[in-house]
Amino acid sequence: MPNFPHQYFPFKPNHIPPEHAPGVRERLLSCDGAGDQFDRHVMSCALATAMAEREYHPLTEALGLTRETIAEILGSMFPGSYAIDEIIPAHAGTGEAAPEEPALRKMLLLHRTAGTPIEETKV
Repeated sequence: MPNFPHQYFPFKPNHIPPEHAPGVRERLLSCDGAGDQFDRHVMSCALATAMAEREYHPLTEALGLTRETIAEILGSMFPGSYAIDEIIPAHAGTGEAAPEEPALRKMLLLHRTAGTPIEETKV
């Protein structure tokens, strides 16, 4: 990936300039991984969008997932795409939950369809 000048793209620990979200998605999907194609597509879009945020938030905070959970997702769905240390600082936390998050998570879990492991991702 090219080295972009920091005057145009402020330094971010994941080194992904905002305009490269499509490249992130392509990199993720170029690796053979577990899960059906639709789940892999959705998860790659979520990861690419979170990496492309203009204001930096650790990926854990942007997705509301722990570093370990993201590492599990990468390892199973996108093995070999990114090393966890390459995209998430070791000290990154999930941030503060919005007041409506517990109710939203409960609703999503109650209405999941296939019972696949990705639907029960830990936060």
